[in-house]
Amino acid sequence: MDGGYLRTIEEFNPEARRECIIVSRIGADNFHTTYVALGELVQSSGLHHKMVRLLLGSVGIKIVCARCGSQVS
Repeated sequence: MDGGYLRTIEEFNPEARRECIIVSRIGADNFHTTYVALGELVQSSGLHHKMVRLLLGSVGIKIVCARCGSQVS
């Protein structure tokens, strides 16, 4: 979210009794039209995650680390 990949909105959470930052459904859908999770590729291909990373890198596709927002080569 901090990397600007997901559009967020503030919404009142009655349980927390305060405004909370959430990812909107539209934001999540827009994200998913452009990006895919490594885990999704692993499941759909049946390959090990290291092999998927290697194949993506071999064709010039950069992996964006979801936890840190940095690019992994």
